[in-house]
Amino acid sequence: MAKAPLLAWVVANQPRVRVREELVDVVACTSTAETSGDAAADRSIVARDAIPAAQTLITLSSGAFVAGGAWLHGLETLQRKESEAGAVRFSAAELQELRGELQRLQLSPTLQLVLALLHERARRQQSRFDGYIAQLPAHVSLPMNWSVHGRRQLKRTAALFERFAVPLARRFPALWPADETTLTDFQWAYAVVSSRAFTISGASEPALLPVIDMANHASENPAATIVRADDGSFQLVTLRAVAKGEAVTISYGDLSNAELLCRYGFVLPEPVPSDCMLVSSTELLATYTAFLNDDVDNLTEVASEDESNDDDGGAGGSQEHPQQQRDQVVDVQREPPAKKRRVFAEKKREAADSLFFQLTGNPTQQFGLGDALLSFVFARHLPAEALYDVLGVLLRRRDKVYSAALERREQTEAVAKQQSQSDAAIAAAHETALALLLTKHERAVCRRILLGLVTLAENSSGDEDDDDDDGDDPDTDDVVDGEEEDDE
Repeated sequence: MAKAPLLAWVVANQPRVRVREELVDVVACTSTAETSGDAAADRSIVARDAIPAAQTLITLSSGAFVAGGAWLHGLETLQRKESEAGAVRFSAAELQELRGELQRLQLSPTLQLVLALLHERARRQQSRFDGYIAQLPAHVSLPMNWSVHGRRQLKRTAALFERFAVPLARRFPALWPADETTLTDFQWAYAVVSSRAFTISGASEPALLPVIDMANHASENPAATIVRADDGSFQLVTLRAVAKGEAVTISYGDLSNAELLCRYGFVLPEPVPSDCMLVSSTELLATYTAFLNDDVDNLTEVASEDESNDDDGGAGGSQEHPQQQRDQVVDVQREPPAKKRRVFAEKKREAADSLFFQLTGNPTQQFGLGDALLSFVFARHLPAEALYDVLGVLLRRRDKVYSAALERREQTEAVAKQQSQSDAAIAAAHETALALLLTKHERAVCRRILLGLVTLAENSSGDEDDDDDDGDDPDTDDVVDGEEEDDE
């Protein structure tokens, strides 16, 4: 029976690659359909037997991992070997010219790694990493690659491609052949690097770590960690005892589900403590204006229209993220109705908001209502005593947006299940499922903050007047009533 490409690669690259195969299966099939999209994500590292802590399971020595700087150094060795064999594809002078060009362009370490991966992929079976690359997913399900939601990211990667990859491919076709360096190829490599590269403490640049990158993420109590050894190798080392049949997980970092989706293309089934929601300065100012002018209903109506008019066309992320509205200066003084309407009349979308405030569902962190938010309120001469009420209005409106988005996506998911399961339909269904899960997590954060505002408002009211009855506070009651309505 033929070995999986990755296992064959491990054997072919010994002793640079050392895997404790008696302890771990590095391509074990697992079921992660709830959270993952591509076929490679359905495989992970699993313990074949009980493993104690402090065991080195995998070691990748120099030449067994892909990094921008290491790749460029490896080109020198490759050029010298090809020259000795009389099969020169590029000369030493061209290599020196490439070094100068890369230095002039000042490419980021990430972009250097993308170009290195493109080159190794173009070499196919001649590449030392051919078996590893064959194991990589043909399609990486990141928001950047989604048909509508990722158009802004796609525009950015297209700009990077035109600015850097195209000129380099034209000048050095032996390294990046034209038919292997298309925009589609570049976006694939960019997505792979975004979702699979690691920047490890002690390393100067991100790297693709074959075999090690099969380890899945655990937000709590991961089984292992990646370390950089004194000899420059990367090692997967257990942090604790691992039971037989247990997945050998690592932590990708203290990331929210939104960050996990953007970077790695998956969402955990359960919320994590770092889950949050963003409130933009524009949204906060607009809500303050409406609240002070007793025009909250009009804010909800007009803001909803703005959310549906995403400049990328169609129903996009703006409906689920109403903070992405136009940047404008909003006068929060009380105004007559005619001027009050004008605040929301202009439809022109300006640059992205310069300020975002991160709110969390963690009461020990005051739900994110910290110094940055208060400083902004004071700097804009906004009434701080109205902040909780304004946030209550904003959060109830956001909760309705989340709920409407969930209803739409659930309907879309139900329709998709009744249709033919083509590759495109399956990919679309997966994207819908991820968006549903993330929206549920963000709505949960929103509701926890709403409930927390009740407690904060009660405490604030009690500090001001210990004799006041909390139940007689109309603003607090309003927050509670709004939450009860949303839950229904």
